[in-house]
Amino acid sequence: MSPVPTPCFLANFRRLLPSAKKHGVPNMICFSGNRRDVSDEEAWDNCALLLNNVKAQAEDLGVTIVMELLNSKVNHKDYHCDKTPWGVELVKRVGSPRFKLLYDIYHMQIMEGDVIRM
Repeated sequence: MSPVPTPCFLANFRRLLPSAKKHGVPNMICFSGNRRDVSDEEAWDNCALLLNNVKAQAEDLGVTIVMELLNSKVNHKDYHCDKTPWGVELVKRVGSPRFKLLYDIYHMQIMEGDVIRM
């Protein structure tokens, strides 16, 4: 039996994607959630599981799902998607033109420093 994403998250994506399309909203922001002792590998698996279940709907509707990179040092303690390589790996695992990263320069300057080179 294939794993199934948490029903409430899946239901919210299924409900909000058509609403975004209906109201002319081209992008829908999502978040990875907090670490809470979850490994990177498990978090990638969990996020990819959910996103891979909704990416076809996003593609059909022309709505792009974007995951925001946030800092976990100052403003968002314990946030998982807190470094560029982590987000890039998730993008690769989802493999959809309708899933992208929201690269927040403020947050990545705190986490990674030299944002131009990164």
